[in-house]
Amino acid sequence: MNAQDEYTDLRAAAKRGARIQAWHLKPGAVSSAQGHWVTLLSTPEPAFSCPAHLYRVHPNDVAEVPA
Repeated sequence: MNAQDEYTDLRAAAKRGARIQAWHLKPGAVSSAQGHWVTLLSTPEPAFSCPAHLYRVHPNDVAEVPA
């Protein structure tokens, strides 16, 4: 089986200087919609501990980071 790294695009964007954000639930949240985006610490190799859909490139950095 050929496993694909679901974080490849996020890692590449981080290496090019983009800020990576993670979705964090608010305290006492009863649904996944009750959260907010939090920018991770700037590192060339962010540590991902949640599914990839809970991360994104900061919206202000998207246009600056070529695909």
